[in-house]
Amino acid sequence: LLYAIAMGVDAIIAFPIGYLYDKTKFKSLYITPITTLTITPLLITRNNVLAYIIAVIWGVTMGISETIMRASIADIVERNKLAIAYGIFGMLYGISWGIGGLILTYLLQISVYLLVGFTVITQILSLIMLIILNREVTKQ
Repeated sequence: LLYAIAMGVDAIIAFPIGYLYDKTKFKSLYITPITTLTITPLLITRNNVLAYIIAVIWGVTMGISETIMRASIADIVERNKLAIAYGIFGMLYGISWGIGGLILTYLLQISVYLLVGFTVITQILSLIMLIILNREVTKQ
């Protein structure tokens, strides 16, 4: 049920998040690390209501990943190199998911608090990287 909720939110969020991207461009990407930052500390609790909240936030995060992250590639890359750019993005996205999953699984075996700390740090770093990318792209 939680997965169905997350995927339902993912589908519902696609249009509004696409519209937001058309209006704000790269600034709309800031939502992803922020939503991930809110999910992670909630994972420590065992409250059933929070599980549904996490599913909704996860759906928003996935909706962003599946729509505006790819749309942003089209705004950065020259049209004649778009296919290879999507391929590189997909490859790096998949490799990152795999490596991230391994790291998080390892950290979870040690301590859930270590996992949360690692995730918070990586999401703050990703937010900083997005801010830098936004500044660079805006200059061009």
